[in-house]
Amino acid sequence: WSFVASDVDERSISSASAIARASRTPVELRLQPRGERVLAGVLGPLDGRVAFTLCNPPFYSSAAEEAAAAARKWKGLRKGRAAGGLGGARSFGGSDGELWCPGGERRFVTALVRESARAPHAALWFTSLVSSGRSLPKLLVELSRASPARVEQLGVATGNKAMRVLAWSFLEDAQRGERLAAML
Repeated sequence: WSFVASDVDERSISSASAIARASRTPVELRLQPRGERVLAGVLGPLDGRVAFTLCNPPFYSSAAEEAAAAARKWKGLRKGRAAGGLGGARSFGGSDGELWCPGGERRFVTALVRESARAPHAALWFTSLVSSGRSLPKLLVELSRASPARVEQLGVATGNKAMRVLAWSFLEDAQRGERLAAML
């Protein structure tokens, strides 16, 4: 197997490269040259051999929204315990570009859906993590406009956090099976 990973941040690419080398993982790293794009500029014409794309989008629409969410999380974690501790710390790691972008998760995944519709055979499946349940109905409407052959929603839960993976394919089941067999 092989893996193609992309990011808009050169430091993230460098970090991922070091991790891949240390673990001897076959990863090709690609810098996304345009931050407003997701697939365009990353997947090329030879990438029709991609089994699936996996996207972990920025969840928040601004640094202020991310900071407010972190504050709510830390406040909830401190209930029943002595106050103090981490103040304005983030609730999880990541650079600004990994945590937020204008329009947040909904805009980012909408761009992914639209770009996948323009290159429907670039992958067998397109997938994205969807953190906010409020985003899901609008993303499903966007997907219906793109007319994929199949859409799946997979629930993911860790602790008190429930998320979902949204997956879609523009290929019929038989087509996907044939292409997958050719990849193996």
